[in-house]
Amino acid sequence: IMEDYEFNWYAGAFPFTASAGSDQLNVPGATFAVNDKVLLSVSGGFPAGLSPGIEYFVKTSAGNDITLSLTMGGPTVDITGNGSGLISANQFSLVGDSSPAKGGEILSNVAPLPSAPVTAGSYWVIATKKTETAGGSTGGIGCTSAPFNITISPNVVTPQITLTPSGDTSCDPTFFEGRIEVDVVTASGPGNGGLYDYTWAPTGAGGQPVNSLANNGINNMQNGVNDGTYTLTATNTTTGCAATLQTTLVRDSPPVFTMSALATNLTNCTPFNGLINGIQVFEDGNPAVVADFDYVWYRTNISVDSLVLDGLNPVIPVDDQLSLGTFPGITLGRYFVKAVRKAGGAAVGAGCESVPIRRDILDERIYPNVTFATVASTSCDTNFDGQIIVTATTASGPGAGANYNFVWTSDPDGAGAAYFATNSPSNNTASPFSTLNTDRIGAIDETTPGTYALRVTNFVTGCFTDGSVDVLKTTIPMSVGAVTATDEDLCTGP
Repeated sequence: IMEDYEFNWYAGAFPFTASAGSDQLNVPGATFAVNDKVLLSVSGGFPAGLSPGIEYFVKTSAGNDITLSLTMGGPTVDITGNGSGLISANQFSLVGDSSPAKGGEILSNVAPLPSAPVTAGSYWVIATKKTETAGGSTGGIGCTSAPFNITISPNVVTPQITLTPSGDTSCDPTFFEGRIEVDVVTASGPGNGGLYDYTWAPTGAGGQPVNSLANNGINNMQNGVNDGTYTLTATNTTTGCAATLQTTLVRDSPPVFTMSALATNLTNCTPFNGLINGIQVFEDGNPAVVADFDYVWYRTNISVDSLVLDGLNPVIPVDDQLSLGTFPGITLGRYFVKAVRKAGGAAVGAGCESVPIRRDILDERIYPNVTFATVASTSCDTNFDGQIIVTATTASGPGAGANYNFVWTSDPDGAGAAYFATNSPSNNTASPFSTLNTDRIGAIDETTPGTYALRVTNFVTGCFTDGSVDVLKTTIPMSVGAVTATDEDLCTGP
C-alpha cells in the first residue's frame, strides 16, 4: 500500500573527490547544509569506506567540503581510501498517495505534491517502509530499497522568434520611425497557438521597444524605435517556455522630397490678387499627400529675417499657399518655399525637408486708357451748356470689357458752384460716359478754357487712370434783322 512508504528523491549528480586522511568529500559544483540527505553513486574509483546507493546525512559543511554520517547527527563516516564518485541531493521526501486524484503517483507537479516543481533530469528514488497498514502482513518496517534511477526527459518546445527590423528614417531627433515586426510561433505541444509576453532590453526610454503582455505572435509591431541593438525574450504564457533573439536597427536613408507650385501674377490694383498656390510634393519622385507636410515661406532670400509664413507654427491654420488671406503683407517680388514632413501617421521622414523652390509674383496690372471728346459751351452767362464725353478702355487682362467708375476730381472754380460735373451713377458704369445737360460745363472766358479733371477706375481690377480735359467757349453770332415802329397818336394813355 503506497501510504506505508516514504519515498526519498534525489536529483543532480555532482562529481566529488574523497580524502581518507580528512574523511571529507570535496564537491566543487555544489554546496550542502548540515543534515541534508545525499546519495552517492559510482563514477571512477569509488572511495573505500563509503557505499554507493546508501543514504547519508551531511555531518559538517565548510564551503565545498563536507563530511558524512549514516544517521542525522551520528558519527562521521570513516573514509579508508581516496577516490571519487557522484553525489546527489535529496529533493523530496514524500509519502505515497494512492488516492484517485494522484493515481499512485509518487513524484509530480500535481497538487498537493511536491512543494517544488519537478523539472527534467535524472532522479533516484529510495523507498523506506514507515508503517504497516492494518491487515497487512508484508513486514519490513524501517527497511529501505536499493536506489532506482529514472530520467524525466525534456520535451518542451521552445518558441521560434523572427524579428524584422525597419530602420529609422526620421530627420526629427525627438521622433523615431524605426520599426520591429515580431513573429513568434511554438511549433507543437500545449504552447502551439498560445500567447506570448514580450520583454525587451533595453526598454523604457524614448525610442526603445516597450514590454507587452499576451501578444498573439503574428505581425506584432513595435513602432517608434530608434537606431540600436535590441534583445527580445518571448515567453509562451501556456508553457512558460522562452526564447531570446537580438536584432539591430540601423539608420535608413530618408525619402527625398521635391515640390512644385504655381505663381499667379498681380492683375488687380485692389485688392492684391497675386498669389502662390497649387503646391505639389513628390516623395522619391512619386506624388505625396500635401496635407502630410508643413510649409515654410520666405521673401527675397532664405534666412530667418526673411521668414514670412511659418507652417511649423501650430497656430498657422493655412500654410499651403501664400496669398492676401494667409499673409496680409504680400507684395510683388520673389518668394521661396520648402516642405517639411509632419510627424506621425503612416508617412515616413518626419522633419525631413524638401529643397526650397523659388516663385516670383510679377506686375501684370493693366490701367485704363482714357480719351475725351468735348462740346464747347455757347453760353454768354453762367448757364454753361458744354459737354464732355469720356471713353475708357482696358487693353487686356481681367479688366478688359469691364465697366468703370467715373469721378470728377476738379473743375474750373474748384469748390465754387459756377462749374460742376456729375459723377457716374455707380462704380459699374459702362463706357462711354457723358456729362448731364444739367451740369455746368464751360470755359472761363473766350480765351481761357475751363479745365475738368477725372479719375476713371476699372470695376474689376480697381486700377485707375487720372486725366483732364479743356472745354472752350464758342460765340454764336447775333444781329437785329428788322424793327417795326408804331407811331403814338393819343395825347393821354399808353
